[in-house]
Amino acid sequence: MARESVFSRKRKEKGKDWLKVTNPNELIKMSESILSDIAYGNLSSNEDKWTMVDPIVQNAILSFASERVKNLYYLANSMHEHRAKSTEQENVLNSVLFENIMKSYDAYNCVVSCLNGYLQTQNPTYMINMYAKLSELKNYICPGRFI
Repeated sequence: MARESVFSRKRKEKGKDWLKVTNPNELIKMSESILSDIAYGNLSSNEDKWTMVDPIVQNAILSFASERVKNLYYLANSMHEHRAKSTEQENVLNSVLFENIMKSYDAYNCVVSCLNGYLQTQNPTYMINMYAKLSELKNYICPGRFI
C-alpha cells in the first residue's frame, strides 16, 4: 500500500482548507515531499490532484525546484573541474557521482520547465510529462539527496 500523501496528511492535520492557512514558506519546505509523492504515485485522490494544480502550490514547488536546479548546476560544474585534477581511481567514483548529480538536475529541471509551461498555458500535457519524468527519475528526487 502506498503511503499517505503529504496533502492528505495536511488535510488531516489542519482541516479541509489547510492550503488557506499554510504560508508559502511551509509549502516550499514541503515541496520535496510533494515531488516524491508524484514520483511514487501517492497523489491519487481527486483532492490531491486539484491541490497540485493550485497556482500557490505550483509556485512553491517552482521556487524550490529552481533553487535545486541552481545548486545542482554549481555542484556539477565543481565536480567537472575536480575530475580534471583527479586520479584514475577517483575518476571512477566521481563519474558515478557526476551521473547521479546530472540525473537529479534533469528531474528538477523538468519540474521547472513543466510547471512554467503549465502556469503559462494551462495545458495538462506539461503536468503529464512532469509526472512521467519524475516517475522515471524517482530515485533522484528523494529527500536528502546530494544537497
